[in-house]
Amino acid sequence: MKKLSLIILVLVSLFLGRGLATPNHFRTHDDLQVFRLNEFENCLRDLELPCRWSANMGKGYGYPYFTFYPPVIYLVPAVIRLLTGWSLVFSLNISALISFPLAALSMYRLIEVMTKKNSLAFLAGILFVLIPYHALNVFVRGVYAENLVWSLTPLLLAEIYLLLKEKKSPIRLGLLGALVLLTHNVSLIMLFPILSIWSIALLISAPHRFRINFFNLAKAIFLSLSLSAFFVFPALLEKNLVYSHSLIEGYYAYFQHFASFKQMLFSNVWGFGASAWGVLDELSFSLGKVYWLGATIAGLILVVKNRLHFKKLLDPLLLAIGISTLYAFFMAHHTSTPLYELVKIFQYVQFPWRYIGMASTTLLIFMVYALHLSKIRYSVLFLLVGVVIASSLYTPYFKPKEYDSLTDSDFVSGQYKNNQQQEHLYDYLPLTVKEVPTSFADFPVNKLGEGMEIIDFSRSSNSYSLALTNSHPQNLTLPVFYYPGWHTIVNGMETPTQYDPISGLITVSVGQGSSKIDLQFRETPIRTLFNLVTLGALAHLQEGTIKQCQSASFRRYRYLCPLLTKRKTLTPLSPPPSSPPKK
Repeated sequence: MKKLSLIILVLVSLFLGRGLATPNHFRTHDDLQVFRLNEFENCLRDLELPCRWSANMGKGYGYPYFTFYPPVIYLVPAVIRLLTGWSLVFSLNISALISFPLAALSMYRLIEVMTKKNSLAFLAGILFVLIPYHALNVFVRGVYAENLVWSLTPLLLAEIYLLLKEKKSPIRLGLLGALVLLTHNVSLIMLFPILSIWSIALLISAPHRFRINFFNLAKAIFLSLSLSAFFVFPALLEKNLVYSHSLIEGYYAYFQHFASFKQMLFSNVWGFGASAWGVLDELSFSLGKVYWLGATIAGLILVVKNRLHFKKLLDPLLLAIGISTLYAFFMAHHTSTPLYELVKIFQYVQFPWRYIGMASTTLLIFMVYALHLSKIRYSVLFLLVGVVIASSLYTPYFKPKEYDSLTDSDFVSGQYKNNQQQEHLYDYLPLTVKEVPTSFADFPVNKLGEGMEIIDFSRSSNSYSLALTNSHPQNLTLPVFYYPGWHTIVNGMETPTQYDPISGLITVSVGQGSSKIDLQFRETPIRTLFNLVTLGALAHLQEGTIKQCQSASFRRYRYLCPLLTKRKTLTPLSPPPSSPPKK
């Protein structure tokens, strides 16, 4: 029965995401995904591992986009392309489609571990995929990284539950936490308070195990940070080297993008336009009436059924979910402005209405868990009616506005590429650039000095090589923005890397005669340090996996051990020794 439920759940979720099962492109708010995917592939092709520099962004002069933007959302479609040979557009669409069954199975897992009821978990999984904000993320905004983390949120809650309530290993939670850190860092800013509330509730509910549970939770967090250290810590430490303030100013200032209670609770507007000041937005901020009405009714049923038994109303998990819902509502509404001013990191959320996705999620969990605690006969019927109504109301949202004729070639060449190169120009632009050049980068050089002649030229995502002859000594400006990590080699000798104080472009002193100039983008000592931290965490994780594979409790997953342990040989499991015969 459980296997059938999971199969149906996956099929239903794929049906809702069927608009992505196409090689055709459709426009979204974040329409740079295909261009960025091509840049990430160039990194992999040139063995720039981990990928940090994007050579064609910043009007073609390059900047460290991938130092600050997590890699998972581009790694997945890149692997799909490697395995299938599909186009950039199709691979990106399929990677977004994968998040649909992930979302359904994620909610299924959470409700299953909380209630131990397959029927409630199955219906909750369908309702989770049907949340209007899900359609908004994918088909209107095109924020695939944010949507993936949103899809995995119930699974995060489930793994914390299993760790603190059922004494499971912290490894799975550590791996999942690392995946979130390497997918969308802004989502973690939003999730952290909710995950903290959930964890505190579980810690309090088992006071006799508080110390060991707290220690296991700390181990999971440490593992997450260690596995993602190669990205997380360089991004934090190098933030002061780029124009990151552009992420929270102008159009992206948080105070322009709050949602009203009317928009969240009662509005039926659905559009593909932009977020604007006040209530003039051209897109939906609806929680979905099915979810907040369902949660309200389920809560009232619980109160009525237990009016003489207040203990159930004080269930730690129910309270945690309720508080998390109120927190998400609060952060999406303008009344939270003082908190955004007090805790500056919240301003990087940019659009406070993003919390609507969190509120919808916690409302659904509250509804199902309240029904479970009520122990009413018709809880399955209640959710089934919710599924029917939600399907009729929200299924039409799960499609793009229209498909267009753009293909891969449009994103990697021509005028459309130029437009993509200067979109969000000041996001992560190096501070060494005081004035961005008016023209796009021209290779091998924008302007050749008098008496210079190019003999040979090559370029990759992390290198630049130029051979030339020169009639007299002079300085040459290269079409590459300087950023820590660029090294200059002239005629085989490394020289200090210089750059123009205004344009931020790398400059080289060229002598008379033939010269060979090489630029190489390498890891700095601090990046290398955190690369080693991640490698150390992976090695430690492998050793832990070997030990688990050798234990009887891992017998169920033993077929995975050769994949996880590579050349390590495993001692075969032997049956327990029999007791000696009695004399």
